[in-house]
Amino acid sequence: MHSIKKAAAISLAAAAAYLALPISEAHAAKIPIVYNTGEDIFVAGDGSLPAPFDKDPQLTGAQAGYKCDIFGFFGAYFSIRNCKPVAFRGDTFWDDPQLAAAVSKAHPEAEMKPGMWAGYGKFPLGIVVLGLVGFGLWSKVRNKE
Repeated sequence: MHSIKKAAAISLAAAAAYLALPISEAHAAKIPIVYNTGEDIFVAGDGSLPAPFDKDPQLTGAQAGYKCDIFGFFGAYFSIRNCKPVAFRGDTFWDDPQLAAAVSKAHPEAEMKPGMWAGYGKFPLGIVVLGLVGFGLWSKVRNKE
């Protein structure tokens, strides 16, 4: 299978999987949810806290990562910016200056792991959008003839 056909097939499968997900309360309220904005936290490196913070009882079970501003569609982030080093556990995070400096030194921002779909889902979604635009243009040209 050609790489473009394979990418299109993967994109269509991802879109079908998303549409097959259970309906959320927002959908029940007839509010279409198609974009993601706000903040998200991503693990950096192996997620281990640098010393001496790894011994802090308050941070037991916490991981090192980055809290970033995000924007995306269908869970695929097109923009991940303004990242700040933090220690986090679930939705709780700690960002005091010494901890942030230690996390930044132990795990540079380049080691941040946004996840497969969040980080790279923009490519199949872009292919689907371009395909839909191309199909729309092609059908208009075909109908004029």
